[in-house]
Amino acid sequence: MRFYKLLILFFTIVVISACNNNKSENNNSKTNKEKTIDTIAVYRNCMDIANKWLQYVDNRKHIESYSLSSSMFKKSGSIDDWEIAINSFETAYGKIKKRKLLEIKLDTILPNAPKGKYVIIKFITESEKVPIFRERVVLVRDADSNWNITGYFPE
Repeated sequence: MRFYKLLILFFTIVVISACNNNKSENNNSKTNKEKTIDTIAVYRNCMDIANKWLQYVDNRKHIESYSLSSSMFKKSGSIDDWEIAINSFETAYGKIKKRKLLEIKLDTILPNAPKGKYVIIKFITESEKVPIFRERVVLVRDADSNWNITGYFPE
């Protein structure tokens, strides 16, 4: 519940900021309010996908987590490669105890990735073996217009 309160506060700040940043607008384009509402919808959708994906990863449901991954993710490795990566992660970090949202943002350019629509979600995470670390989950808007996981980076 606290997470959603923080998320609503964050979105409120985004709305206020977006409304104050650009006073002049073309009549054919969306208003700042409409753009902000669209962004909030994307963030909520991506948070739901990322949380579901992370639950699959945390519960060692490799096939399910792999199925929520983007075509780009799947091209980089097989389900067997993914299982090896998850097992290596669990060996190094242990089971996840808790996650807290740190940041969520939209971007179109990422290092070593093709231009596209991306949502980057960062968490502060606690696990059995590492008391505090960051996780970064990256989603991409795939060719089918769905948001899918394209990267996972414990840092």
